[in-house]
Amino acid sequence: MIEADHYDIIYELTILTEQSIIQKPAKNSIFWHNATKYASTSSDESFVEEVAYMMVTLHRTGA
Repeated sequence: MIEADHYDIIYELTILTEQSIIQKPAKNSIFWHNATKYASTSSDESFVEEVAYMMVTLHRTGA
């Protein structure tokens, strides 16, 4: 016959119900606002390509 002891397992169950939103510094948002505004009105194709590359890269890396 096998004997077994009974142990109560007590633990705290933590459930993530909301995601935290981290507000980024205003300096970055000013840059992106200005870059987006300039890219949409500019005929500077190389700048528009660079901004598009940065935005896609940041999106893919989850930054």
